[in-house]
Amino acid sequence: MCPVCRGPIIPARTGRPPIYCGTACRQAAHRARLRAEQAREQAAHTRGRVASHVERLAALVEQLADAARPLDQDHDDEMHTGWEQDVEDLAARCARLADQVTSAARDHRRLVVDYRHAAITAGFRDVATAAAVHDETPAPPGGG
Repeated sequence: MCPVCRGPIIPARTGRPPIYCGTACRQAAHRARLRAEQAREQAAHTRGRVASHVERLAALVEQLADAARPLDQDHDDEMHTGWEQDVEDLAARCARLADQVTSAARDHRRLVVDYRHAAITAGFRDVATAAAVHDETPAPPGGG
C-alpha cells in the first residue's frame, strides 16, 4: 500500500520493491519530508521562545509582587501611595508577555500538527505512536 495515497503498489519484476505507487507519490513524499523537517525545526525554535517568555514573565511577576508589598502592610489610617504607577506598569508588561506566551504556545501546537500531517504523508513510522501517547514533541525523521 502506498504511504501517500493508500493505493496499491505494483511490484517490479526485478530490483528493490517500490515504496510508492508512482512518481507523483514519491515526489509528494519528498515534499512532505521537507515540510516535516521545516516544521520540526520551527517547533524547536518556538519551544525556545515559549521558555524564554515564561522565564521573563516569572521575573516580572516577582517584580510585581515586590511593587505591591505596600498593600500588605498595615498603615492604620494613613493613605499610603506611590506604588500605583509601578504596579500598573508591571501588570501591563505581564499582560503583554502573557499574550506572547499564548501566541507562541498556539504557534507550537500548529507546528506540531503540521509536522504530524507531513510526517504521515512522508511515511514516517513513529508519528502514529507519538500521537497515540499525546506526545507533542515531534519525533525525529527516520524513526530515531
